[in-house]
Amino acid sequence: MKKTNSNMLQCQIEICTREKVENGYFIKTEIKPVIIAVIPDLTKLPKKDKLAREVLNDELLEKDDPKHFCKAELFYSEGIELIDLNGNPIPKDTPDVLVMVGSIKEQRIIKAIHAQNLSSIAKGDEQKIITNVVIKEFSTVEECTKYMGVNNILDRTMKASEKVALASRHNDKIEEIARVGEAEGVNINIVIKTCSGGNMITTTQWNDMVRGKQIELPEIDLETGKKIISRLKELCNKEKQGINRFCRIYFPIVNTKNEEMFSLDERLQTTLNILGKLSPTDLTNESETGDIKTLVETAWEEITNPARQE
Repeated sequence: MKKTNSNMLQCQIEICTREKVENGYFIKTEIKPVIIAVIPDLTKLPKKDKLAREVLNDELLEKDDPKHFCKAELFYSEGIELIDLNGNPIPKDTPDVLVMVGSIKEQRIIKAIHAQNLSSIAKGDEQKIITNVVIKEFSTVEECTKYMGVNNILDRTMKASEKVALASRHNDKIEEIARVGEAEGVNINIVIKTCSGGNMITTTQWNDMVRGKQIELPEIDLETGKKIISRLKELCNKEKQGINRFCRIYFPIVNTKNEEMFSLDERLQTTLNILGKLSPTDLTNESETGDIKTLVETAWEEITNPARQE
């Protein structure tokens, strides 16, 4: 990777071309420095993609999967803006520019390689070559955007349920929690909150578990948590939206009041006691009974400071 006269950074890429021969194909590779470009109007990549950089260095990643580009000249003639991977506009007719047109996964990996190479330059280390580059030929911008649409329409981030299923394979505790969620018919995050006194597993932690990493989970009491879930289902008429809303309001309130003074057993029992003071009408007809926050705070005071109620 080096700077060009236009102050752009060039990456070393390995261009692969196939030539059909008898009984197969002849594969030719060529190492060439290019500027990598993005079409900002069509592609929105994370600015600081920590996950992609972590995945890049995982030995299980298929690093030599094909990476698809097209030549920038296609866009120069239409006056379409291109930017490099640092976000700098690329002047029209800049030579040796390739535009990423493959899947979002491809583009995130390419950008992660670029970011790692910038760090390598600063340290004086060797930079990575972007391997197995395929250059696509298009007659028009419309043809190119159709190609991008077809090859990105199925591209998406992993669904929460898929992350849970994969994490369950690597973590026995997550498997137990997932079983409770399935049996009770509630979101796994609700199980975690109710069984741990309001704690959550972060997106970063889920991503780590999906990749087989072991993380430190919050302390959990599944049996008492199931009692809390059962009571919430009674209060919310088994409506998931109502349960989610109550938990979203309830746990920030009680966690502020707890201030880590109670053990998990005490926190969960306090939650059960508070829920015991509420009725389904309290949660389904707030216009008459007052908002959830007020109801919870009132019940908290009655339970934790009984002397004030005398």
